[in-house]
Amino acid sequence: MTHPPALHHRRLLWGGLLVLIAVLLLFGQFDHDLWSPDEPREAGIAWEMLRSHDFIVPTLSGEYFIEKPPLFYWSVLLVNAVTGYFLDPVDVLRLTCSLYAAGTLACLWLATRRMFGDRAACWSVLSLATMSGFLEHFHVIRTDVALAFFCAMSLWTLIAFYLDNRRVFALWTGIAISGAFLAKGPVAPLVMIPFWGALFLHQLWARGKTHWRQIVLDNLLLVVVMVVLCGGWCWALVSHKDGEWLWNEWFWRNQVGRLNGTAGLGHDEATTKFDYIPSMLSLTLAWVPLIVAWLVTTLRAGRRMGLRHLLLLIGGIMSFLILSMAQTKRSLYLLPILPFFAMMAGQYLAHHAQARWVRGYALFTLWAALAFQLVVLLLPLYAHLLPTRHATPEMIELIARNHMGQIAAVVLSIALVVCMRMTSLGAVRIFLAAFSVFITWTLFMNGIQEPRKSTRAENEALYQAVPEAYRAQTVGMGLTEVERGALAFYHDWRVGDISAEALQARLDARQPFGLLVHGASDYQKLRLQLAPWVAQEQVGYSRSEHVDDSTLTWVWLTFPDAASSSQGAAVAP
Repeated sequence: MTHPPALHHRRLLWGGLLVLIAVLLLFGQFDHDLWSPDEPREAGIAWEMLRSHDFIVPTLSGEYFIEKPPLFYWSVLLVNAVTGYFLDPVDVLRLTCSLYAAGTLACLWLATRRMFGDRAACWSVLSLATMSGFLEHFHVIRTDVALAFFCAMSLWTLIAFYLDNRRVFALWTGIAISGAFLAKGPVAPLVMIPFWGALFLHQLWARGKTHWRQIVLDNLLLVVVMVVLCGGWCWALVSHKDGEWLWNEWFWRNQVGRLNGTAGLGHDEATTKFDYIPSMLSLTLAWVPLIVAWLVTTLRAGRRMGLRHLLLLIGGIMSFLILSMAQTKRSLYLLPILPFFAMMAGQYLAHHAQARWVRGYALFTLWAALAFQLVVLLLPLYAHLLPTRHATPEMIELIARNHMGQIAAVVLSIALVVCMRMTSLGAVRIFLAAFSVFITWTLFMNGIQEPRKSTRAENEALYQAVPEAYRAQTVGMGLTEVERGALAFYHDWRVGDISAEALQARLDARQPFGLLVHGASDYQKLRLQLAPWVAQEQVGYSRSEHVDDSTLTWVWLTFPDAASSSQGAAVAP
């Protein structure tokens, strides 16, 4: 059986686009080590869970780290069980993120296909796959990638259960929402409540009079699944030997505290309700005009607005407003709701792909991508003219030696010119323009960022400098999550952090111990206090978020006037 040429060409087009999406998900993932500020922490927690076999309470450097539930770390251990025999531990972590990214795109395709059809589903996937926020955050090891996947899965299962009356999806919806809860906490169900609630009200209005028993039983099953899965972990947490403290730290401080700004854990500075608007624009960058066009078209329809358009409008806008009301704000927190806006762009393109303004905008994105390639290609010639804080001698040297970015700029510029002649589809042109920018930017920036943000070499040097006999007796003071995570991940060296009061108690006990202090200035403040007992000193360096002062100083403290047994322990090896 022969297929029409148009169908054959369409299959080739979509096959090629799928290959490019796979490239986007994997490119730039496996060519570098752990980068500060977040990756060493997440890696350290995951590997401590693997070594300790405590799958309920995450720990960092042997201390409780209960900011988030442990589902992301469970998934890392699962991927490690399958691939750990032939993959480096860092690659296992990055592969986990790539799998979550692929799953998010698959769930978006399934959700949009049920909501608006095949064509809208394909365009939605293309738009989400090249949104700058999606590419940026799925290429960093963070627990939020698991949250984004389970929110996308919830979007699909909610549509299948409530709109298409697929009763088996009551079970899958409970699993999906529970997965989102176990990835991040109550924020996940909170974000999905507007869309979930609108679908439930529609179900009651459309079928409540004739099928109310079925509706009650199905929704009861959904709730029971959530209670069993979410409640199971919560019960295990509360039943822990330190359960009361853990619950207060996790729920009241981390979850409630981040909503009202009382957590004191960072990123809770004063914000306004409108801070997320520029963040959303930057995260959806190339597709903003299409999202705006969908919103305008939908709102102008007024009472003629279709039910599914109304549901998508409620889901996207209300979830955005809920996140905007939280006191703690990071652009990263918008990642779970990006599928709503990708679905808007996809649905608009399904009906207006050949609109004159869409084709004009697509041509503009291609020319903008070409201009970007030119900027990267010529950067070594004008790098010294950049502001002083960027154009350091080290940075200029890194730019001059980073030839891969320039090669990519040349190759992709030629590819973009060919693209202009081969396809007139606006969405495909936008996709290819965003694709080329991401590839060039990743090749260029990874070569520059690796020496600046990699944590491995400095931690290795410090670890080897500290005598093995003294490592287990070392405590830290002022250490960042980056430093503790990197030491725990690479060397299984768990350096707990102590306060000034705890340090004084150890000095009063007059037993030899090691002290690892973050920051040269902080160590200088302690130097006079510690000077009489310093037997050894090593200075190292870490790539932490405190880039202005990332010195690590290790000292071994002895007390000559202590008991003879202590004196013996203090002899240097």
